[in-house]
Amino acid sequence: MATKAEVQGKVGLLLGIKPAGQSLSNRYSSDLDDAYDEVHANLEALDLVTWASAAEVPAEFVSHVVALIAVTRVTEYSVSGNRLNNIISAASQAKNRIRELISDPYFNNAEGAVYF
Repeated sequence: MATKAEVQGKVGLLLGIKPAGQSLSNRYSSDLDDAYDEVHANLEALDLVTWASAAEVPAEFVSHVVALIAVTRVTEYSVSGNRLNNIISAASQAKNRIRELISDPYFNNAEGAVYF
């Protein structure tokens, strides 16, 4: 599980706007908070979230959510080169990976528990 702040930190590292071991500045934190809300709303509209916007992101989804947030901010933070290519590659697969995780019976058990 990762809190919203932890997700923002991972996005900051991925974008190259947060040095390792340091905190995000308020400017970046506020912007990435908005980006998180945008991505969560987009995923929710596609029925691809299993957690509330203010809740912790399940560990299985963190890297995919981070990639989707990062790709929304690559232009704003002038990301280029290999870093840009890696972000675009990860983000292009993220929704499909999330869809696969949600279709896993572990996350989508509408019948409830079955006891033997």
